[in-house]
Amino acid sequence: MKKGFTMIELIFVIVILGILAAVAIPKINATRDDAEKVKSAQNIVTLIGDLGSYYTAQGEFATKTGGTDIDFAKMTNVAFSSTATDTAQLKIGSDSDCLKIKVDSANGKVTFTGKTTSPSKACEETLKLSTVKAAFGGNDLSTGSGTATIDFAASSVNFDF
Repeated sequence: MKKGFTMIELIFVIVILGILAAVAIPKINATRDDAEKVKSAQNIVTLIGDLGSYYTAQGEFATKTGGTDIDFAKMTNVAFSSTATDTAQLKIGSDSDCLKIKVDSANGKVTFTGKTTSPSKACEETLKLSTVKAAFGGNDLSTGSGTATIDFAASSVNFDF
């Protein structure tokens, strides 16, 4: 007589594996989303530190050669979804302009503005994290109703709502 598994035993194993997969896959996706939020929060905190360090060391923000455009790449390694003359946009999740960063090089100020509406929950949830709120003086920029201005020239933080 040959030894082997019966059809019933194989079906039970397949059902158990299916149940385990149904429980594990959503947990894996949630962990991935949490990792994206933490990475984005750390990028925001790093960006503020990098801009402050550069301004303190150089006495001004970096500009591109032969112009007045701000050179964000020279001041930080944080990747932006886009940069313009004096403004950069930080991508969080699928939202390419979740946080706008505007540099006023003449006065040594940097203004951060959160997006008012976002197709991505990652953007809103990242801006609500305690580390991000602390970086902006305890304020929540996820609503987009306020801005946080850091004055590196005066070494103070002002919030306008």
